[in-house]
Amino acid sequence: MHNNRIEDGNMRFDSIRENRWLPVAVILLLLGLAWMNRFVQDDAYISYRYARNLAQGQGLVWNPGERVEGYTNFLWVLLLVPGWKLHLDALAFSQILGCLAFLGSLIIFYQLSRRIFPSRSTALLSLLLLGTNYSFSCYATGGMETQLQAFLFTALVYLTLVIPGGSPRAARLISLSLLGAAAVLLRLDSFILLLVLFPFLIRGILAEKNSAPGGAARIACLLLPAALLIAAFFSWKYRYYGAVLPNTYWAKAAAGTSPVRGIYYLSLFFHAYWLVPLPAILFFAPGKMWVEGKEIRLILAAIILWCLYVIKVGGDFMEFKLLVPVMPLFFLLFVKTIYSLKQEKIRQMLVALVLIGSLYHALTFTTGVKGIESIPALKGHLEESDQNWRRVGTVLRELFAEPPAEVVIATSAAGAISYYSRLEVVDMLGMNDRWIARNGIIQSSRPGHIRMASHQYLYQRGVNLIIGHPQVEERDAPGRGCYAVRDLERFDLAEIREDLIPSSARVVEIPLDERYRVTVLYLVPHPRVEKVIEEKNLRTYEIERNKGALREDLTE
Repeated sequence: MHNNRIEDGNMRFDSIRENRWLPVAVILLLLGLAWMNRFVQDDAYISYRYARNLAQGQGLVWNPGERVEGYTNFLWVLLLVPGWKLHLDALAFSQILGCLAFLGSLIIFYQLSRRIFPSRSTALLSLLLLGTNYSFSCYATGGMETQLQAFLFTALVYLTLVIPGGSPRAARLISLSLLGAAAVLLRLDSFILLLVLFPFLIRGILAEKNSAPGGAARIACLLLPAALLIAAFFSWKYRYYGAVLPNTYWAKAAAGTSPVRGIYYLSLFFHAYWLVPLPAILFFAPGKMWVEGKEIRLILAAIILWCLYVIKVGGDFMEFKLLVPVMPLFFLLFVKTIYSLKQEKIRQMLVALVLIGSLYHALTFTTGVKGIESIPALKGHLEESDQNWRRVGTVLRELFAEPPAEVVIATSAAGAISYYSRLEVVDMLGMNDRWIARNGIIQSSRPGHIRMASHQYLYQRGVNLIIGHPQVEERDAPGRGCYAVRDLERFDLAEIREDLIPSSARVVEIPLDERYRVTVLYLVPHPRVEKVIEEKNLRTYEIERNKGALREDLTE
């Protein structure tokens, strides 16, 4: 395995190699950097809502009494429940869990690097390159399961490589099997990594001399625990939700994916981080590295299979979130490859390119590109005063949820607004709605935004307030003065039917604070909404069908 060792002379940091506390200090500094980069994405609040309902005894549901699996991170949702039981802030608790997973990822990654690279300084360099990657650092606090999946992936690869070739102990195989099951329970797509690791181990067991007496038992130790846990999980899902696949599958993959988008998503990652030279370096890497390095071949196979999966599902609309789980493996492969080159100046230039590329990306990729939102943009949905989706949800709760009034809202931004409003919510993109996920109008190829609720469905569902994508504006901005029926498309309505717009339907402006307001469509009448409009003297507009416009309500 170590015939292809990197000479210590490649890195002249003898003092670094002797200082055992330096990796600890670097890991803690990288943890501090992740906290400085902290943010939370709107989708995290979907998990928070499921965890809150479970903690409060209403079940693992989106709306009480309505069983739909609109999450893709079962284990993560369960981990959030104790925070609710302890009356901790959901956001802070999830970020603590994410930071712990980030810390674990760095620790295991360093141990894995020490196995691949005999030089401690090279392993330390790998750690630095991974920990300073802007996307990897930020998703430590994004509020979702992303960093925990990265930790499980890194731990699974590490355990796979440290299992001895002779006769791996049953306890170690069982531990790896349980860890693999945990990864699948966290996210079903983790099964892709197991498709690489488990055959690798089985092949090693079968290749042992005199393996017949114990080979079958060891293979059973590897496969059975994971198989039993995953089978039990699927059985529960089918009994509880009436389906094995999550509702999000039907809203995303079943509605059609775009491999072209997936290729674009993947290529954008290489371009944004100045990693375009890497494929060429891999191609010209010394053949000896591939022939003798079975660990590297395993890592490369895992990366390739995961990238094919990313292409198949069309990537994601969030900045490189889908690539975070394999970034530790990617940086191992990258460092191993560049240090297989003989020219030291080229190696130094490539390392500098990665470090500068990450800094450049963090400073310039602030608005994202078409179809892919940057981390600052994701953060802005919740924190920027001219968006402030948290405040939108909070105001809706204050007006319509206390005491409970059974007001139903619909929104295509189903995270923070749903969580803070505590109202019954129709997710207009179908992630948390069974009917929309299967029958919604296909209106985009953007992952997670493929289907949209039809106007007829929202009307039949009895939705009172339609928010769509929140329309937050300054309060002193002039009103539109008039709206046509076609203008209601601004609320993400698909296939608008004029005959399904009640005569009482209006557009309502709801103040968020002294400066901003949000505009909603009041569709199906409700006594509580009528009362709030009257008591708060909210500005409303009637829908003019014949004239094709809205006029300002004269009762203001």
